[in-house]
Amino acid sequence: VFEFVAELEPDRAPDQAQLILDGLEVLRTHPMIGRPVDQEMRELVLGSGRRCYLTLYRYFPSTDRVLALTVRHARQAGYR
Repeated sequence: VFEFVAELEPDRAPDQAQLILDGLEVLRTHPMIGRPVDQEMRELVLGSGRRCYLTLYRYFPSTDRVLALTVRHARQAGYR
């Protein structure tokens, strides 16, 4: 993701990386916040507009753990 953003907006890449990390931090206390994708995975939208990222993750209630599977810029994921 960082490389993709760095190509589009090199000056903003570090800020965008922080936005992603801050968004993922929310999953510590609110793991069910993302929309269900299927029975095992959820998707969390971070940011908005041109600075929108999609995180695919799984939550394991038995251990209260979240596993982020992928983070993509919305443009990488095919959104416009």
